Amino acid sequence: MIYLDHAAGTPLIDSALKIYQESLVNHNNYANSSSKHQLGSNLSKKIEAIRADFLSWVKADADRYDLIFTSSTTESNNMIINSLDKSDLLKEDGNKSNNNNKSNNSNNIICYSKTDHPSITVPISKILSKKDYQFYEFDKNIEKGIEKDIDIVNRAKFVILTQVNNLNGFFCQAEEMAKKIKEMNKNIFIHLDAAQGFGKFKLDLSEGHIDSVATSSYKMGGPKGVALLYCKKNCYGHESNEKKIPLRPLLFGGEQESGYRSSTLNAPAIIAYHEAYKWAQNNLKNNYDRILDFNLKIRSNFSENNSCKGIQFLYPVTNCSPYILAINIPLNISADIIQRHLDEKNIFVSTTSACSSKKKVQIQENKTQNTIRVSFGFTTTEEEVSQFIKAFIQIYGDLKKIF
Repeated sequence: MIYLDHAAGTPLIDSALKIYQESLVNHNNYANSSSKHQLGSNLSKKIEAIRADFLSWVKADADRYDLIFTSSTTESNNMIINSLDKSDLLKEDGNKSNNNNKSNNSNNIICYSKTDHPSITVPISKILSKKDYQFYEFDKNIEKGIEKDIDIVNRAKFVILTQVNNLNGFFCQAEEMAKKIKEMNKNIFIHLDAAQGFGKFKLDLSEGHIDSVATSSYKMGGPKGVALLYCKKNCYGHESNEKKIPLRPLLFGGEQESGYRSSTLNAPAIIAYHEAYKWAQNNLKNNYDRILDFNLKIRSNFSENNSCKGIQFLYPVTNCSPYILAINIPLNISADIIQRHLDEKNIFVSTTSACSSKKKVQIQENKTQNTIRVSFGFTTTEEEVSQFIKAFIQIYGDLKKIF
């Protein structure tokens, strides 16, 4: 089996798998960390030490940021957007407008990209579109949008950045962009979706320009069912009387995570996530360089092979995460057919995000639904990449003779 769909989910790295298995059966870890007996208290202390590590690793001052354990990036993104919906950050003083109506004078503007993950675009459209808010979608990528539409950013209240786009791999220099945005508009709230970048790229919150960050565990070699939400404390009223976003829980019934997420903490998954990120951080450069070589190998092999004429790469590797490679197929050959042929050879890639596979997804302008997404992970090998190249060229060449 050759698995090249790591953007959808990754296998656990060896050290995380080992500690995860041990945590599931270790009596010191299967207690409820909220319990007042010694087992619960000891586990709570272990989790708090892990929380401190996660804050320290991204240079997030514990006096400035809270860290909340959630179940997924989707939950974290929804928590932030739901909190915005119920906050007084956006005044109800604008006239309801159609999306991308730049002439409207309302300052209740929310900026995001049309290619953001559905856990951002769907709650925005379903929850916030009912209110008197103006939505502004940057045309291609958020960096160009910010530079082009300075007036919009100056009047906006909320901006969502995606560190690495899950469909095409486009990479955003999040800290740099956040600094630029805050220099234009110091009162804006900036949320970062770092699901595809956390553990693969450095994240630095020391300057405090980013207000909240959502991460994922199982996109970087950790277990499913656990994620992180970093959120600046003064963003929800702890340190200021200014209009902020009060963080609102999605789940009720307990006081875990300072009341922001009522649910028994998934201690084994948290411990394994901690191990996975520690390993990823220690091997950051080696992982990056190795994956970049794989990405470039596919690009060069396809570009040099006559059988692959017509194939395009959506972005140059200099603008992208090497972990995701979007291959655009000429419209006369369906990417879904190529995927099925690869499936028959036990080579697994994607044609869309796993979270958007049941609906049409726009990747770049008019190029829709005919893109193969190859995504690499920490466990990907050079031999797997070589076998994929050989199989793809053969399949594509055979299909060209038919279509």
